[in-house]
Amino acid sequence: MRKATIFFSLLFVFCVEIFAEGERITTDHFVITYENISPEMAQRFAEQAEVAFNDVTTYLSKKYGQGRINIYVGDKYDMPQTNRGGGILIPANRIRGDAPGPPSEIAGRGPSITHEITHVISLSQGKPSRYLDEGLAVFMQEKFGTDKSYPNMGGDVHRITAKLIKTIGEFIAIDKLEKTRDASVPENLRRLAYLQEGSFVRYLIEEYGLNDFMAMYEGKSYEKIYNKSIEDLENEWKEFIRGI
Repeated sequence: MRKATIFFSLLFVFCVEIFAEGERITTDHFVITYENISPEMAQRFAEQAEVAFNDVTTYLSKKYGQGRINIYVGDKYDMPQTNRGGGILIPANRIRGDAPGPPSEIAGRGPSITHEITHVISLSQGKPSRYLDEGLAVFMQEKFGTDKSYPNMGGDVHRITAKLIKTIGEFIAIDKLEKTRDASVPENLRRLAYLQEGSFVRYLIEEYGLNDFMAMYEGKSYEKIYNKSIEDLENEWKEFIRGI
């Protein structure tokens, strides 16, 4: 326990140090600290973040009463992420437009701000069903995001999932998605894990409704909400994907 306390204390201090560096913009819902992007880029990003915040809170019917969300934009990280303290970390190259990667994917390496805001607003991090956390964030990024971001790069998540499954030759089992996403596996498998999570959540929302999904997401069982097991719903979704 002491080691864990020390680790999280160091993490907190590290995050505070990050957010203390650079120039700063304060908006209605964010404090954005930025480095290595121009003030004009930072202002455009701030406006984009505010739009994303309103999209996420309105669609999910969520209120966020924990003060302004800290966002750090800089070159200390190579991918967008949300830390345990609720802060958002965005690589500056995702805003400048010079993120590294294959030429075919550069246009799809946006800041994913809708995805990360969804994690903060929906109180992600540490829930038992992390595939639903990531799936909801991928779904929201597809539905509302203005940038072409990983994993679907701006395309239809169902169609891209179906195509990649055909290329790889099999689905990833739903109870293996989190492990696959977080493991050192070939990039196409890691991407497929994200895609399957997003596609499955989108299927549940579009087939059964947002209210039922959110009730299940917030703790009620699949059986209580859908009168079906997770295995039944997974098989339904697989048949849907096979038909694309």
